[in-house]
Amino acid sequence: MSIHLYKFIREYIYKYEISNRHIAKIADVHDTHISKWLQGKARLNFLSTLSIIREIVPDKEFDLMGDYALTAKRSEEMKVALEYCVANSLPQREELITKMRDVDPEWANVYFIGSLRAVSDPDHVLEQLDELKTKSIEMKAYKILLRMMLYYDKRDFKPMDELARRLRVAIKRIESDFLKKSYLVRSNQLHAITKLYNDEVEECRESAKQMIEQENARVLIASGYQLMGETYLYTDYELSKSYLLKAHHHFLTIFKHPRWALQSLNLLDFVWNKAPEHIDFESLRPHDVLNAVSYYIIKGEKELALAHLHKISFDQLNEQLKAYYLYFSYYIHQNRDDLYKSIDHFQNAGDRFFRKLALRELAKLNMNKVLLKILAK
Repeated sequence: MSIHLYKFIREYIYKYEISNRHIAKIADVHDTHISKWLQGKARLNFLSTLSIIREIVPDKEFDLMGDYALTAKRSEEMKVALEYCVANSLPQREELITKMRDVDPEWANVYFIGSLRAVSDPDHVLEQLDELKTKSIEMKAYKILLRMMLYYDKRDFKPMDELARRLRVAIKRIESDFLKKSYLVRSNQLHAITKLYNDEVEECRESAKQMIEQENARVLIASGYQLMGETYLYTDYELSKSYLLKAHHHFLTIFKHPRWALQSLNLLDFVWNKAPEHIDFESLRPHDVLNAVSYYIIKGEKELALAHLHKISFDQLNEQLKAYYLYFSYYIHQNRDDLYKSIDHFQNAGDRFFRKLALRELAKLNMNKVLLKILAK
């Protein structure tokens, strides 16, 4: 056991006079096992320890369980610990992948390829994934999940429904309840995103609700709130904002400087003709630059908006970002063609929900309703 975690729990239990029986009930083990565990003579498995931490000190979960994950030695426990760390984006995941090479190279290889999402082009990672042969039921399922993630990274949502169907079939064969639930919840996130981009908001909300209610991965609770907020982007400013603020609060418990929910809050403000509040004027990341552009548009400072827009290399953007670029460009140049091109790029990205940004502007220009209906298909 991690000495830090062991000492922390033992001191906490003694300090607050929590009975061994109560701890045993939480961990689903016998009282005597807890007694030996508190004396350092026995070990609790990863999931039992996780249950205790979540019950008595939930705010310390990631600090304690991340380090504890590195102490796992048995193959099955290491696999659960690895999935936990990856699903929750904990820094210990890289060291666990390295340790897993001596225990189960297949798992190590698949999870390593998954880790390349953060540093490599999605198409390149997909090629590596295609070359990797898998035998275990779990890794066959995880490869499908990774494929969904990579298509999401590409903002190509067209294959998602079929991949989600295949994953649901594959998951049924997995014995570990934790792995089964974790893969399912992570796929729910991708399913919810797909439904959002298909403009199927009720289905998106249902999946987002499941994400919020699950306990396997806290980062997905934050993502669930963000998706819920985005579904109300056009219809309810206050409700959308409340969900997005909850999302940001949850992201802050995991990451130091999360920007995801703030990006959505900025877009919400822009749609409702309010100046976005969460702007990083120094960042050169395309998302952040476009946020600054939206801010200057609302403020009526088109020259500054255009200067920021010129910081972005259009040809290097993915289809979705190209759509946003042209959408904001319309407000600067008042060129209707920018809206048509924006719709085209949203269409290429399989994004029907945010495509409505451009369609709504065309509707304000008294565009022919028949042509508008055709564009909306």
